[in-house]
Amino acid sequence: MDFYLYPIIDWQYVKQNKIELSSLHNVLLERGFYQLRIKDLSLREVEEVINHFNQLYKNIKIILNDYWQIFYKAQGIHLGIEDISKIDDLKAIFNSYSFSNSIEEWLKNQGQYILGISTHNFEQFQNVYNIYKDYLGYLAIGPCFSTTTKKLNYDILNETEILRIMEFIVQEKIQQSIVFIGGINQDNLKKLYSLIETNVSIKNQIYYASISSFLRLEIPSKFNFTHNSKKKN
Repeated sequence: MDFYLYPIIDWQYVKQNKIELSSLHNVLLERGFYQLRIKDLSLREVEEVINHFNQLYKNIKIILNDYWQIFYKAQGIHLGIEDISKIDDLKAIFNSYSFSNSIEEWLKNQGQYILGISTHNFEQFQNVYNIYKDYLGYLAIGPCFSTTTKKLNYDILNETEILRIMEFIVQEKIQQSIVFIGGINQDNLKKLYSLIETNVSIKNQIYYASISSFLRLEIPSKFNFTHNSKKKN
C-alpha cells in the first residue's frame, strides 16, 4: 500500500519564509497537482496569484482553497466544512461542469474539475459523503496531529475515530480519494501509515496533505513503509 503527497502551497507561508518556489517544481510535476491556499486577498488579487502560478508551473493542476466564487479559474476547489452550505448555491453552476470522483481520475482527464471537502470527525465525514457524493472527488480527514500552520478549531482525531472512518469507507464502498490533513510530517506519517495498513484493508488511493514539511522538502512525495525504511538504511 502506498500513500501519496497532497502538496499545499500556502501563499502567505511562502512569502513569510522566503520559500524558493522553483525548488518545488520536480515534486509538483511528479504529483501533477497542488492546492493553492490564499487568505485575505480580493478576488482580483487571487486571480493574479493564480495566473502567476500557472506561468510558474505550467501544465500542473491547481486546487483552489476557498474562493469558491472563482473556482473555475483553477481546476478544482477545496472547501472547509464550514463552507459546504455554499455548495447548495453552486449546484446549478456545478451541473454545467464535469466533476471527477477521485484525484487519480481527475489527473487523467483534462476537462474535469475536482471538489474536496475537509471533515473533522466521523459524523461530519458521513454526512458530507451522503449529501455531496455526486460532486466529491476526495474527502479530507483531520486534524490527525497538532499543527502550527493553521489554528485548530477541532479536536485532534484519535486512532479509534480514524479507524471508524476508514471502516465506513470500506463498508460503503466509497470511491473517492482520501486525504489525511493536519500536522503531518516525516515522523508521524509512519505512525499514520502503520495504523491504516495494520487495521484496514482499503482500496482507495490515500494522500497525506502537507504545508511546511512539503515547502521545505522534508517529506517524501510517495510513502510506503517498507520502501522508505529500506531507502533510509
